[in-house]
Amino acid sequence: MDNINQLRDSLKESKDMMMENIDLILDRGEKLHRLEDKAYELNRHANTFRINASRFKRKPICNNMYLFIAMLFLIILVILILILLNL
Repeated sequence: MDNINQLRDSLKESKDMMMENIDLILDRGEKLHRLEDKAYELNRHANTFRINASRFKRKPICNNMYLFIAMLFLIILVILILILLNL
């Protein structure tokens, strides 16, 4: 009878340990799923940031180019006026 009780206790202990392991595995799966969702969102935000950064980087170059063209136009205009006045 004592061996049967020891066997039952051992089985119960094994069962409890297995239930705890299953719970831990399920918790780990949930954590991995949440981590995967966060990684996806982070990747999406990183791509958006990259696109916006490249647009922002190009914008000052375009503004400087327009300013350069306007200054060049004014310089050419002043030179033409000076040439016409000297004739």
